Amino acid sequence: LLRIRKEDTLIVYHSVIISEIVFFISKIKDIHIITEVEEIYSLAFPNKYNSLENEKRSLLAPDGFIFVNDLLYAYLNTDKPWTSVYGSYHSCRETQFENIFNDNKIHIVYAGSFSMHKGGVYHAVKAAALLGDKYEMHILGYGDEKSINELNEQISCVNKISCCKVHYHGMLSGKEYDSFLLSCNIGLNPQNSGKYMVQHFRPKFCLICHMVLMS
Repeated sequence: LLRIRKEDTLIVYHSVIISEIVFFISKIKDIHIITEVEEIYSLAFPNKYNSLENEKRSLLAPDGFIFVNDLLYAYLNTDKPWTSVYGSYHSCRETQFENIFNDNKIHIVYAGSFSMHKGGVYHAVKAAALLGDKYEMHILGYGDEKSINELNEQISCVNKISCCKVHYHGMLSGKEYDSFLLSCNIGLNPQNSGKYMVQHFRPKFCLICHMVLMS
């Protein structure tokens, strides 16, 4: 930020932690801010972050937006310049990936954040208890220490009674992430219904469809 010159344009990922600092500096140095908004955190994690109104106030401060979908634009109801980006718009065929699994099983994956409010990862693990031994469940993603401990405890309980085993692989990125998703047969996104869903469904749906078509 200290190297940015007057009237430069800065693209910033929306974060509750740094947003106020970034916009304070932007006013001092007279720069243009474009914010990439992929999540409204006070909707997805209502007990962790400040109020929705405070977050919306900081969200509406930039000069323009890159939204994760057009529904976020409608939700924030801003008249400032914006665009929506549903993904990286690249084909995984550009790189050769080896299938990680060679066991003739049906591999299911949940990839995303861990939150009791959203519930997706916990629903995925519970679903494994209803499946037979020709399936395997894989969990990719991140959360705070409490969420990860709860997830590991739930996985341990389900694996004791289920023929379908659940594996937590931590957070993957880049080619390793793409290769893992391409090696799976089914993608899950079993989130609890809520207002925060306006920012999640389409991008996650597009990603899963893209990986299935490329595999």
